[in-house]
Amino acid sequence: MNNSEIVRNALVEHLKAYSALDLRSICERLQIPCNSDLEPMHSKAIYLKSGINKMKDKEIIELVKAIVSDNDCPELIEKIDRYLEEELFEITTITRRKILNWLSEQIDLEGELRIDKFLNRVWNLENMPSVYGEINREEDILRHMVRNDDLTYKELLEDVLKVIYVSDNTFKRFMEELVYFDVHNTERQKVYVKVLNSYLKDDGYSLYCSNYVSGNPVFTLRKNVRGVGNEVKNIIFASIGGKPDIVLEDSLSNTIKVVENGGDSLVYNQPISVDGLKWNELVTWWGNTDEYTEKDADRFFGRLIKSMDSSPEKNFMWVYYQCFVKDRNKPGLPALIPQVYCHYDPKSAKMRNGAVYVHQRMDFLMLFSDRERVVIEIDGVQHYSEEQESDILINGSANNIKKHIASPKKYAEMVEDDRKLKLYGYNVFRFGGYEFMKEQLPKKKIIDFFEKLFKLYGVQV
Repeated sequence: MNNSEIVRNALVEHLKAYSALDLRSICERLQIPCNSDLEPMHSKAIYLKSGINKMKDKEIIELVKAIVSDNDCPELIEKIDRYLEEELFEITTITRRKILNWLSEQIDLEGELRIDKFLNRVWNLENMPSVYGEINREEDILRHMVRNDDLTYKELLEDVLKVIYVSDNTFKRFMEELVYFDVHNTERQKVYVKVLNSYLKDDGYSLYCSNYVSGNPVFTLRKNVRGVGNEVKNIIFASIGGKPDIVLEDSLSNTIKVVENGGDSLVYNQPISVDGLKWNELVTWWGNTDEYTEKDADRFFGRLIKSMDSSPEKNFMWVYYQCFVKDRNKPGLPALIPQVYCHYDPKSAKMRNGAVYVHQRMDFLMLFSDRERVVIEIDGVQHYSEEQESDILINGSANNIKKHIASPKKYAEMVEDDRKLKLYGYNVFRFGGYEFMKEQLPKKKIIDFFEKLFKLYGVQV
């Protein structure tokens, strides 16, 4: 930390504003090791310095973060930000200044709302002290931007609200309100999102479409994650009785229609939120109901089981549903979606003189967010061997015997397919069929896998 003394003195001046009666408890809460023999009533500055000057530079940075998390204090941050560089904010003051410069050039910052009503969505203006000698900050804005027009956006953002120095949480709320659908119309919303994202990406953030309200997109500001860049349009899954025959009903909007095996295939075409697709959401969609019930969940689970061919796959699905969703009462966990078409080719391998995609269907898919997608494969012998027939003599009679022979070609095809998925941004996990033998304790192994997977993706179980 540069100029540590300046930062420490600024902290003393900021904390001196509190009442001497409250200062001891405030310092204890903020873990400032002030000298217990000193009395704040005699000298607040001496009392504060006795603790702040003992603290290491790393502890001072954490102290500043704790103070900012309590409440916005832009006056303090304005004095010390240049010495803390990028340690204080996730969205840096450099990025914020670029954004504010662009916003200052616009003519519709508040969009369809009155400026004070728009800003009150983020700040409690009534409880903020005036900058221009009025009753409060709200009156500043009413007088100089509503009743009169003598305050520019630049002065509002930099001098009145000091947006450059507010907490990350306040800045994020400001970004999200700027692009809320009732503030700007669709075209201006798109412009704002595009420009703001061009600046926010330097700090690893973006405004993502997280929901829809009456067809209008709602954007959430969040940290960029590794994953799949394109959004989910359709999830074709749990087909019973063969591959569904699919046509594009509207090629411009990528709307599909299942024209054969339609009654035996499920197609989820709802928008995927920033939080991914949850089990309870999938159940209520399937049951066309507003509320999640265990009865509907059991019926849906039974429907999914019917789409699975192998006992290991069914076992895997059962452990997830029984041990996590039901036993732990966690219907809000990410949905485990079986038999999902990842690649889809309407023609057969014979028609194409060789398959374009070897594995068109994945065993399981989980959407932890709109971008974080996990593929789980349960590998049977067909993944790495080929079936061969041979005739052998038993008691003088010819008998046809089928056996599986290890196939380097099949293994290579499987590895290549994994590689494609990972390059697209999917995270792929494979189980060997042998792991589901009774002596391998498959239930324990599956539970351990899901607990570690949820921990990896920050899901509480």
